[in-house]
Amino acid sequence: MKASLGDPAGFFYVFLILMKHGFIIFVISVTKILIGLKKQRKLIFVK
Repeated sequence: MKASLGDPAGFFYVFLILMKHGFIIFVISVTKILIGLKKQRKLIFVK
């Protein structure tokens, strides 16, 4: 079963894998990405 983020079924499959590995790790990675995006936006606004 190929898991692609394009279709909802694939996304749900990936989500289940992440739940198995640990929801806390998933949350931490998402917050890191969001923090990174905020930093990038700040850099763009500074330019």
